[in-house]
Amino acid sequence: MTRHFGSLLCQSVSTKQLKAGLRMSNLWSLSVFCLTLYVTCQAFGLPGGWSPATLANDHPVVVFLMTKVNQTYAEQGDSAERTLVKTEVKQQVVAGVNYDITAYLEAGLERDKCVGVVWAREWLNEPDRYQLTKGPNCTKV
Repeated sequence: MTRHFGSLLCQSVSTKQLKAGLRMSNLWSLSVFCLTLYVTCQAFGLPGGWSPATLANDHPVVVFLMTKVNQTYAEQGDSAERTLVKTEVKQQVVAGVNYDITAYLEAGLERDKCVGVVWAREWLNEPDRYQLTKGPNCTKV
């Protein structure tokens, strides 16, 4: 009887060790999966998330935003000619593309920063192709 009890005890310990090993293996696999997912999302952008983008100053979306910026200044009685110096752009793929644009402008010695979000749906005709969903919000810098 003692021998049988000892055998069960060894089996029980082995089973516990096996279960602990499986739990560590599962934890390790989960960690590797999460790390892979994180790296992939950083490299390719999370679907629906914002990612960096580059748009030329003459890109239709930038031109659309600048038209809205100039309209905003004109409504405030400011007709100074502004030059687009540079842009910083993030994009989000939705039903179309949202572009979050920060435009840096110069008007003589004054410098402005204008931020706006343009929703681009290239398959539509004007005037529905581009829509301003936020801004433009302009401040002196």
